[in-house]
Amino acid sequence: MIADPTQKTLEVRVLITKNQLSDLQETLEAILKAGEGTFMTPKDFFGQLRGAAAALARNPEQISQVQVGRLADVGQVGAWLDDLPYTSQVMNLTETRWLARSYAEQQEVLDAIEEKIRLYRRIHDETARWISLAPDAPKSESVTTVPLDALP
Repeated sequence: MIADPTQKTLEVRVLITKNQLSDLQETLEAILKAGEGTFMTPKDFFGQLRGAAAALARNPEQISQVQVGRLADVGQVGAWLDDLPYTSQVMNLTETRWLARSYAEQQEVLDAIEEKIRLYRRIHDETARWISLAPDAPKSESVTTVPLDALP
């Protein structure tokens, strides 16, 4: 019998490379910038995200095909998160859901994104937590684990 049923008995963690962490951080920074840039006009938020998604596209041929139906469609995050047994309340936000939120609720989302960015910076800067899987591997391929709930 568990003494305190509110305490976690298991923490699910995800193995992530430095490159993946950088992609997450870069994408969240673009989303945050778009959110802060549309402070007075929330309906323009997803329009700004389309521009951010185009800027983050790795393949120049994809730029004209950029579709942003949800926050996860910005950058490389969506494809990566979609493969995990995880549902992100933030990254699955659609334009309709965004516009249905009050200003305070929208600000909560942006605050949560900003907190994740700070967390990713701390993780990135903790050199002792990064493990190289091969002696000659570049530092960008070093790995660490992050709690599942630390994902956007």
